[in-house]
Amino acid sequence: MNFASGSPYAMRRALERRVETALVVAEPWPRWFLATNRALRDLSAGRRDAEWSPWLTALAGARTVARVRAARPDVVFALKASPMAHLLVDEFRVVHVSDTTLHAMFGYYAGFDQFSARTRRGGEIIEAKVLRGAFLSVFPSDWARQSAIRDYGVSPDRALEIAFGANLDPVEVRPRTVPAGEWHFLFNGIEWGRKGGQVALDTIAELTRRGMKCRLDIVGCTANVMAGPVPGNVTFHGFVSKTMPDGVALLHRLYSDATALLLPTRADCFGLALSEAMHYGLPVLSTATGGVTSLIKNGVTGILLPPGARGAAFADEAAALLASPARYEAMSRAALADAAARLNWDVWAKRVVEAVSERLRTDR
Repeated sequence: MNFASGSPYAMRRALERRVETALVVAEPWPRWFLATNRALRDLSAGRRDAEWSPWLTALAGARTVARVRAARPDVVFALKASPMAHLLVDEFRVVHVSDTTLHAMFGYYAGFDQFSARTRRGGEIIEAKVLRGAFLSVFPSDWARQSAIRDYGVSPDRALEIAFGANLDPVEVRPRTVPAGEWHFLFNGIEWGRKGGQVALDTIAELTRRGMKCRLDIVGCTANVMAGPVPGNVTFHGFVSKTMPDGVALLHRLYSDATALLLPTRADCFGLALSEAMHYGLPVLSTATGGVTSLIKNGVTGILLPPGARGAAFADEAAALLASPARYEAMSRAALADAAARLNWDVWAKRVVEAVSERLRTDR
C-alpha cells in the first residue's frame, strides 16, 4: 500500500528491489471519497476528517480490500496509510510504516488539535486497531516508537525504530570545510511557523548585526510570510518540486552551496530536510523535538537547541561552530558517514525486510 510520491514512493522503490511485489495500490481511495473528504474538511474548517471515520473508510476501502485479497500477499506493507491499514490487519500480515502515531500528534501539531471529538474518537479507534493488530510497526524515531508502546500498548518487539532515508538521489560529496567568505545557511520547510522560519530570519539578522557575512536561502515558502521587506541577504525560492528536473537541480545547488542547514523546527516527526542535508555533508542546526532527536546526533552530526530557543541562541551556536574549522569538518564527516550507514532508503529496506523475515520464521 502506498501513495504515488514522496517518502512512500521512495519506500516502495527500495522494497521492490528486495521483495517480490504482488500488487501496488498507488491510489487506495476512490475519487468520490477524496472529493467528499475535501469538502468535509473545508466546511468544518478542519474539524472533520473522513479518513479517521471507521465506517466511512470501511465503505470507501472495500474495493481496495478486495484487490488485496485477490492478490493473496504474504505480507502487506502499509506505507503511511493507517486509515486503510485498519481494514487489513484482521486478515493479513500488515507491516505498518509511519513517522508518528495519531496520539503523539495531539498537543503537538496544531492541525490535529482542531479535530472534533467525533473525529478524534474515530481516529483513535483506527490507530489502536492498526498498531495492536499489525504484524510489525516501523517508525523512524524512538519518539514515535515509544508512543506506540506507551499510548497503544504495542509489544516492544513489534515496534521497530528504523531511520528513514532522503528523498533526493544520492550524490558524491566530500566533507565540507568552513568557507573563507560568506556563510550560506539553508532553510527548507513548507510550514513557516512550525518549522521556525522567523527564528531562522532572526538568526541571520543577529549574525549580520555582529558583523558576520552571511545569507539565508529559504525553500518551501514565499516572501508572503513576512510582514515587512525582505532583507538583502535573504532569498525566498518558494516551493521546489523534486518531481521536476529543474527543481532537483535547484535543490542540489542550494545544498551544495550551503554552509549549514538552519531549521529551528518547533515540532517535527522526523524532518526529511535534515536527512537530505546530511547527505550533502551539511552540519545541521535544529531543535531537540520529536523525531529530530533520533535523526541528529547532537554535537556529532549537528547541534540541537531546546525547542524554545530564539535567534540569538542559534546565532551563538552557528558562530561558535564556524569559528572552529576542525569541529566543523568533523561534523561534516560524521554527517556523511551517518547518511551512508543509516539514513538512506536501501538501508531502511534491508533492515525492514530482515525484520519481517525474522518474524515470519519465529511465527511458524
